[in-house]
Amino acid sequence: KRDLDLYNFRYTLKFNTYTLSLGSSRTENTSSFYTTNTVYDMEAVSNTFSVNLDKILLRNQKSKLTFGIGLKRKHNQSYIEEAILSDRVLTIGDVSLNGTTTFYGGLLGASLGYERGLRALGAERDKNKGTRSPKAEFMKYTLNTNYYKPLTQKLVYRFNTNITYSNDVLYGSEKHSIGGVGSVGGYHRTGNIQDDKAIEIENELSYRVLDSEKFGRISPYLSYSYGKVRNNKNSSVYRKGYMSGALLGLRYNMKYLDLDVAYAKPLARSNYLKPKNREIYFSATLKFKF
Repeated sequence: KRDLDLYNFRYTLKFNTYTLSLGSSRTENTSSFYTTNTVYDMEAVSNTFSVNLDKILLRNQKSKLTFGIGLKRKHNQSYIEEAILSDRVLTIGDVSLNGTTTFYGGLLGASLGYERGLRALGAERDKNKGTRSPKAEFMKYTLNTNYYKPLTQKLVYRFNTNITYSNDVLYGSEKHSIGGVGSVGGYHRTGNIQDDKAIEIENELSYRVLDSEKFGRISPYLSYSYGKVRNNKNSSVYRKGYMSGALLGLRYNMKYLDLDVAYAKPLARSNYLKPKNREIYFSATLKFKF
């Protein structure tokens, strides 16, 4: 079996040109593996608390530029048949520069970030670790770009790129993970690829067939995604990998509820990846304002 449960809470407070955000999340990932006569269950549990403060540096009719600082604490645990395998705490500080501007009739956005593992709040330390051991006091750089362009009143094109770069060996929770729901489609049930250096690209076309204040918005969409990764200090066949996949889906957005169902098809990929022929994804999101 393979189950993934996600729980998220986020609170945002705006005052003048500042935005304060508090977040808490919990992820429970359960899977099974088989031996000759026995089935074993494995579970990974991750609890994260984060606080972020953003400041608007520039804003006009066409562009916006913000600077952000943040701190998050991650507590990750893994079990096999209720016996604990690992119990780790990471504390991570980050700074980011984020901007949006109009570009060729669309909206272009970019975010440049830097993350550093800190010795705070009970976090693990790297004393006496080998060069191939994952680092808690790591350094990581990220670059995310996105472009949104209406081609007609109903047809919309979206383009997203996510890049991660680190010279350290990262823990799995800090690696760039590619594949499955919210990423390259078609690889959710057969594992993804995650590494210290990565690039992920997504192209999407959507068509709005209904746009009603009373009945909501319905948009079928088609997307193609590609991802490539590379591990540091790893000479095995898994030191690098790539995958591509396509999604055909339908979104239904209402005032308090968002629904998304999609058919996912894996395409070209590394030889060690063995995805299913197809997958079906479904998500539902409740929205509240107070």
